Amino acid sequence: MDVPPVLDLEQVGDHREERKEQQNPDAHVLALQLRGLTQVLQEGHEVADRSFIFFRRLQARTVQQNGGFLIAFGILAPIPLASIGAALGVAIGLSVGGATLLAVLAGSASYIAAPAAMRIAVPEANPSLSLAASLGVTFPFNIVVGIPIYHSIAQWAHSLGA
Repeated sequence: MDVPPVLDLEQVGDHREERKEQQNPDAHVLALQLRGLTQVLQEGHEVADRSFIFFRRLQARTVQQNGGFLIAFGILAPIPLASIGAALGVAIGLSVGGATLLAVLAGSASYIAAPAAMRIAVPEANPSLSLAASLGVTFPFNIVVGIPIYHSIAQWAHSLGA
């Protein structure tokens, strides 16, 4: 007597409905958020890597001669620039958050503009000085101290404009 083997067969049906039920509806949102976070972390790594390369290239004599000025300028220049950005943001009707963002952009404009402008305006200038000021002084200042100051300036400007 021959007996055929017993097999577990699935019932024929629509598997698309089953897949929809098993997938979290917010899975794509989380994936987009993680992708954005990854991009931010990669940009931060690139900035840190570039600043490390340029700091290594700095000559000790040049830093000793210009270090005080670089630090003072890197900390003091963004504040008036950010104040102008916050005032412009309030003048064009932005919210406090929008004015803060415009202030941050105005206060940190030197990250890209300063090294390129120095290279064009003064070709014989040492590019490591402008990069040291922007990446080594102004960038950390803006992250740690500047953004809260710029937000306070935007709130103050918004209260005057309202």
